[in-house]
Amino acid sequence: MLWGRDRKQKDAIESYPHQHGSAVEESQRHLESLIRADLRRSAYDEVGRVTCTLDDRVLTLSGRVSSYYLKQVAQRIVLDRLEGTVTVVNELQVTP
Repeated sequence: MLWGRDRKQKDAIESYPHQHGSAVEESQRHLESLIRADLRRSAYDEVGRVTCTLDDRVLTLSGRVSSYYLKQVAQRIVLDRLEGTVTVVNELQVTP
């Protein structure tokens, strides 16, 4: 059973594809903020600086990281949050 914050996050993710108009925009902003917070909590500073944009059920990761490993870490953090409800496009550039 989920309580409090976890329940609200799960509800936002599950209801996202079924909302319309401003409700979608609010849910979209909420999901973006959750994902940004997840990225900032990463043990890797570079991952915490990754930007994300959610538009029409497509989340795009952008920015620069120093390795392909960190690119995958950022993507995994996002995929764990979204649980398949949104398509993820990883446009992170690797610049060693």
